[in-house]
Amino acid sequence: MKKIFILALVAAFLASGAGILGGGVAAFAGAALDAEDFTVNDGGVNYITLDSPFGSFTVEGMEETDYSYVGNTFSGEFVYDHYCHEYKDFDLYASNMNYSFKSRGFDDYHITQITLKTPVFKTHRGIVVGSGAEDLMNAYGPGAEVIEGGDTEISYTFNDMKIEFTVGKNNIIQRISLFCLEMNE
Repeated sequence: MKKIFILALVAAFLASGAGILGGGVAAFAGAALDAEDFTVNDGGVNYITLDSPFGSFTVEGMEETDYSYVGNTFSGEFVYDHYCHEYKDFDLYASNMNYSFKSRGFDDYHITQITLKTPVFKTHRGIVVGSGAEDLMNAYGPGAEVIEGGDTEISYTFNDMKIEFTVGKNNIIQRISLFCLEMNE
């Protein structure tokens, strides 16, 4: 009787999707996105959150390798400036994009794109560059798919933010990009 109770308890736990650590991929399978899905971390002290103020951005143990002005874009009467900050494992784009819609000043720059290039940083759901397409589907469920140059881009949107996974022909994630979408009037 004791064995049956323990087996039933284990079966109920596994069916709940909580996973062994309570935050495993099974807990997210197909769940709708929320704001936490737009923060990446290196498993340690470094967290990068999309649409957070760039002026307070810091990472420990990582140096910026390049910095450049990318250009500006126009949205109606508003002009947005974009800058790229390159690091070994990721690129950040800082911009004043959407300042007029978010009650920000023209010179108030936020992180508007994060592109992960290596497996050092992971998404909130545990996906890294190098994860398999099956892991992605288990963590996020089906997304919008576009095939470009043999690679498949699978994306998910929440409010004015989007996360996009580039999956190569080998079914391995080659790049992960999180970005803010331009808001219109």
